[in-house]
Amino acid sequence: MLTEPAAPRPTEILEDLRWIQARASLLPSNRKQFTLPQEKPTLEKVSMWTWEEFFASPASYRVGYYVEELVRFLLSHDSTWEKIENSRQIFSGKQTLGELDFVLTSANGCLTHIELACKFYLHTSANHPSASQLLGPKAADWLEKKTTRLLNHQLTLGQKCLPEGTHSLPCLLGAIFSPLGLDTDPVSPSSQPSFLQDAAPSSYRWARIGDLAAWDSKVDDKPLTHGSILKKPFWLASRPNSTPAPILLSELEKHFAVSSFPQLTSWSTNSGHNESLRLFVVDNLWPSDC
Repeated sequence: MLTEPAAPRPTEILEDLRWIQARASLLPSNRKQFTLPQEKPTLEKVSMWTWEEFFASPASYRVGYYVEELVRFLLSHDSTWEKIENSRQIFSGKQTLGELDFVLTSANGCLTHIELACKFYLHTSANHPSASQLLGPKAADWLEKKTTRLLNHQLTLGQKCLPEGTHSLPCLLGAIFSPLGLDTDPVSPSSQPSFLQDAAPSSYRWARIGDLAAWDSKVDDKPLTHGSILKKPFWLASRPNSTPAPILLSELEKHFAVSSFPQLTSWSTNSGHNESLRLFVVDNLWPSDC
C-alpha cells in the first residue's frame, strides 16, 4: 500500500515558496498573465500558516493543490488584495459548471480572476498523436493542450460569470525537462519555443529507465553519489539526497519492473541539499505506453 510522505517542515515549505516565485512562465511573454507576488516570505509567517489543517486532506498531496495553497499564502501576504476567494464554484441551477481558482478584490474594489496551473513537460522528438514535443510525464497531457484549456475554457468561465471589468489572467508555472543526452531521443534544442528557454534549467533532464544502464552517473564530469525519489506533492524545491546512487538506481529498476509510472528523482555530488540534477525517469516504451 502506498503511503503519503510526511508533511514538510516550515523550512521546506519556505523553499517551495521560493521555488514557485522563481519559476518562469510556460506562456508566451506577449500574453498578458498574472505574476506572483515577489516579496520574500519569512519563516515566521510560514510557521503561522494553517499547514497542518491543509495537509489533513488527502487532496493536499497532489502537486496542483499544494501549489495552489502556496500561492494562496503569497496572495494573503500581499497588501494589494483586500479580499481573496479561493476555489469559487460556479453553478447553473443545480449543475456545477466549474471552479475559479482565485478571485481577488483590490482595495478600490477591482476584481482579478486567476486560473493557476503548475506543470512539468518533457521535451522529446518521439512520435505522439498530438504532434507536440512537450509532453507530460504520463503523456496524456501536453503543453499545447493545457494552454488551450486554460485560455479557452477556464478563463472564459470567469469572464462569463464575473462582473464586467474583471481582469481574468492565467498563471502557468512549471518546468521543461530536456533529454539527458544519451542519444536515444536526439531532440533539437532549437525546436523548443524561445520563450520557454528560462523554463528549461540545464539541470532538469529526463531519461528512459533502460538508458540508465549505460549512464555514467556524472554531471560535468563529477560523479553523482547520492539521490532520492521525490514524492508528490514535493516536486518543487530540492530535498536532502541521502540514498547512495547505486541503491537508487536499483530501486528505480525494481519500480519499473512492475510499473510504468514515471518517477521524479533528485541527484547530488554529495549527500545533502545541493542538487546537481533533477531527473524524470520514464518507462522504456514512453510515450507510447501512456
